[in-house]
Formats: sequence, C-alpha cells, structure tokens
Amino acid sequence: MGGSAINRAAGAALFAARGLVAQPDQVLLTQGAHQGLIAALAATTRPGDRVACERLNYSGLRRIAELLQLTLLGIDCDEEGMVVGQLRARLRAHRIAAIVCTPSGHNPTSHTLSERRRHELVRLARGASVPVIEDDIYGMLCHDGLPPLAALWPDGTLCVTSLSKSVAPGLRTPRVVMATFCRRPRSVISRLVSLVSSCRRALSMPKPRRSGWR
Repeated sequence: MGGSAINRAAGAALFAARGLVAQPDQVLLTQGAHQGLIAALAATTRPGDRVACERLNYSGLRRIAELLQLTLLGIDCDEEGMVVGQLRARLRAHRIAAIVCTPSGHNPTSHTLSERRRHELVRLARGASVPVIEDDIYGMLCHDGLPPLAALWPDGTLCVTSLSKSVAPGLRTPRVVMATFCRRPRSVISRLVSLVSSCRRALSMPKPRRSGWR
C-alpha cells in the first residue's frame, strides 16, 4: 500500500523522529509534500467544500483548492500562529470539511503555533469532528520541542511531511514521506492510496542519474 515495505518503514521512522507513533501500513509515499496535500484534501473533502487555513499560506495550497474545487477560508495569524478564536467563529458560521495548518515554521511568516494554541486547535477540531491536515514540512528544522498536531489527535490528523526541506531538495521522489492516517477510517486510507496511484500513473517517474560530480 502506497510504496514498498522498506520505504514505508523508513517513513514510519521519520515520523518517529517527530514523536509520532506510526506503523508502516499507516504511511503513504507520494512524489513530494505537494502531492501529499492533494491526496489528503481529496480524501477528506468533496468539490464545493470549504477548508480553513492560514490567511497567508503556501501558494501551492491555492492551486490545489482550484484543482479540487474547494473554497479556502483564511484565518489570521499572529506571533502565536493561527488565531484559534477566529477559527472557532468560522466553524460556527460555516460547514468546514477540513483544517489545513502549518504549525511549525509557517510559510511565509515563519511563525510557530504555540503549545497552548495547538491544544486549543485540536480540542476545537475534535469537538467539531473536522479533520486536521498538518503540513509539517518544516517540522524537522524548527527544533521547537512542540508536539505535532498529529501527536495530540492521531485519530483525526493527517500529517504531511517531506525530506526536500530538511535533508535535500532532490529528495522529492517516491522516497519522500507523506501522510500518517493513524487510525483514520479505512475508506479514507483507500481513497488516499487510489489517488496517489492515479497520480503516479499520470506522472512518469524519471530514473535517478549520476551527476558526474566527484
């Protein structure tokens, strides 16, 4: 499922370094975190759904929303990261299908979600039964000592990460890690695997070539 056994085991070890307990069969390999976000959103939303996210965010998220026909609802950020009180108001006013958040090293502000707000966000999302998609691509670089959202709510969080920022840009290959579903419903996992498999068929993977460097 979602990559070879040895690569999924390596993905689980990477998540373990972030304090997440994930079995290899809870890890899906994708061609970079961008594809991981596409798969996570496609598996948890339907066209026309609303998704909450930071008002300033990774530009690729907007392209993903256009692709999947989703409406992004921006939440302001301050020095402690996403303003959870504003997220609470959005959840009351709208039917939101998912929350996308970059808690560590937010792009482009570099803000980090405080521990207090991490717990508040998870409590709020759990109470509303809204899944969280955690973009943890900078988590390995921040050394902030704060728990990932997936560690606080493993049943409701899909955590997307990659080696392209923390190790080397060239590691945007199928060895890049992806999403841990941690006991998400089997139907969601099946959709994720199906979506990523479709993308792999559409995008032929180039074979690694020697650079000639010494």
